[in-house]
Amino acid sequence: MLPNTSTDFVLLEKNAAIEQLAQSLGFSLVLFSGQDFVHLSGEKKTVLLQDLKKAQQQKLLSVYKAHDSETLRFVLEKTPADMVYGLERLYERDSFHYPKSGLDHILCKIAAERGKTIAFAFSDILNAQEKAALLRRMAFNIRLCKKYKVNMFFGSFAQRREEMRSRKDLETFFRLLEHLHF
Repeated sequence: MLPNTSTDFVLLEKNAAIEQLAQSLGFSLVLFSGQDFVHLSGEKKTVLLQDLKKAQQQKLLSVYKAHDSETLRFVLEKTPADMVYGLERLYERDSFHYPKSGLDHILCKIAAERGKTIAFAFSDILNAQEKAALLRRMAFNIRLCKKYKVNMFFGSFAQRREEMRSRKDLETFFRLLEHLHF
């Protein structure tokens, strides 16, 4: 199941109050970490493969938060992970000539061939020290994903209730990033 704009992912425990808040914010479905999807991160490939196998057995979506570029490529090429996010935070500094956004044309081709979804987390923007650099990297990644026809998703990935935003706000912000030129 690929997420759509009426779906949001939150990194919170399942809770009726959060579900009600998500509905009032315009989402028809909110997916909770641990309950509806498996949230993975880290660099140990054997542990990742074991966790992904468990997620497949339980028929849960698997969402991987990028840790480093080598593990990211491994996840995109050789694992059944459904979605990857946090690419923009892989590198501390940008190159002089272009943003080091964590994604390149090779990874885009791999993601497109394997049917992976590249996700963008609004909570990353809220919690970023250098918001301008993060927005530039996200806009760069969105342009790459559009060019290579990679599935994209923009969600809140809220870690706290206060980080949740309305569906319309997220859609509008994503459209703004799509048209941002750096």
